[in-house]
Amino acid sequence: MYSGRDEDYYDRRGEAELRRQFRRRLRLKRFLAALILLLGAALICFLLFLLGKGVVSLFKGGGSGSEYVEEAPGVKLEVVDNIYTPEELLRLFGKRADAGTPDNGSESTDTGAITSDVPDDTGAASGTESGTDSGSDGTGEHRLGLIAIDAGHGGMDSGTYNGDVLEKNINLAIALALRDELKSRGYSVYMTREDDTYVGLQKRAEIVNAQDGVLAFVSVHQNAVDSDKNKIYGVEAWTYKRDGCGELAQMVVDHVCEVTGAKNRGAAFKTNLVVTSKTTMPAVLVECGFLSNDEECAKLNSEDYQKLIARGIADAIDEFTASYY
Repeated sequence: MYSGRDEDYYDRRGEAELRRQFRRRLRLKRFLAALILLLGAALICFLLFLLGKGVVSLFKGGGSGSEYVEEAPGVKLEVVDNIYTPEELLRLFGKRADAGTPDNGSESTDTGAITSDVPDDTGAASGTESGTDSGSDGTGEHRLGLIAIDAGHGGMDSGTYNGDVLEKNINLAIALALRDELKSRGYSVYMTREDDTYVGLQKRAEIVNAQDGVLAFVSVHQNAVDSDKNKIYGVEAWTYKRDGCGELAQMVVDHVCEVTGAKNRGAAFKTNLVVTSKTTMPAVLVECGFLSNDEECAKLNSEDYQKLIARGIADAIDEFTASYY
């Protein structure tokens, strides 16, 4: 029986169905291709992020390992990430990290920026020994031993800052006051720098390790945060998990806070700070206060307060050397 539809009708209908199937398959292929490209781009971005984070961690922590933090004996440390890049410092304080500092080509979390360590092993050693060997000062006076002092940052590396108050200058002022205080008590002193000079972090560890009979190493720094600036303040210390380090760090924080009345933020072990992990004697990096806190910054910029901090550190060294050696 004739249906009224010829073979050409069915051919056209079959062809239309094939075209629809083709378009569906084409849309599916395009969707899968776009999805693959999107996943590939996301994977590349993630890998670049990990790479960038690894590079930043290398420059912040000196590339010495993980950022494992563990409490030292005593007061619990209120952990604050105080290491900044120049870009972060610009965001925090509105000017470049090297603003107002001469670029003498000769350091910069603790990097940051950086508020803390910069793992640059370039730069000439500017260290000098104030005093003589631990036996005598040349006049027959008995010396108590050799202490190494490191004024953090310096030269082209200003560290953190608040307005015109630069960390490198506060560090140096406290370090020099500590040198004078220790010498007055009968210690010999070795300084990694005594002026506005750049010294690489690896170089600081190397030149201190090269000195004979160093009883303790103290690296002087200042802290900063990017939020709640005027609510966060106080003294804290970082050290390496090595014999004597935990005790020294806690004594430094306790004595400085006792003398100054500052908030005791405690001490902790951290593995990626060059000046504490690469030195061989009991070592501590002390954050004397927060420059990001306006009130504490004003104190830290005061000569009288700097001398109080120096006295507290010296008291800690007295206690530590008497009990440890």
